[in-house]
Parts: sequence; structure tokens; C-alpha cells
Amino acid sequence: MDEGIPMPRIATWALVIWTVLMGVLALIGLATAAPDPCGYDLGSIAYCAADQGAGPVLGMQTLGRIWGIGMVVLGATWVMTRPTRHAAH
Repeated sequence: MDEGIPMPRIATWALVIWTVLMGVLALIGLATAAPDPCGYDLGSIAYCAADQGAGPVLGMQTLGRIWGIGMVVLGATWVMTRPTRHAAH
């Protein structure tokens, strides 16, 4: 193999794919969030305000936590599978 730029390791690709997948899921989740069901009815504003937007927020928090846990696991795998460097003789 050429001594130029080294080939990315499998763990590197796993990190990249994991991050892209979570980003795509976040965009899909935000794009499909339900619009405001309350409208402009002043009689039900207090009732609607209590429940407004809880679903997408909780979904994004859960997705963020899953992403973070996956990054810790994949990052540890990436560090543990580094090739050893031998000193030149």
C-alpha cells in the first residue's frame, strides 16, 4: 500500500454512518412534527399550551441520548482498535 494518506478504518466509517443516520432521523422527526392543533381559539389556549410541542421535544431528546450513547460505544471501539505504531529501526 502507498505510504500516503492511510485508509479510514471500519470504526471510522461506523462513526460517520451513525452520525448521518441520526441526523437524517432528526430531520425526519422535525419535518413530520404535528402542526399547532390549537389554532387561534382563545377559549382553549390554556389547555393547548400545556401540551404544545411536548412530542417533538421528547422525541429529539430521546434521539439525542441514543446518538450520544452510540457515539460513546463507537468512539471507545474506535480508540481500542487503533493500529499499533512501531518505531522505525
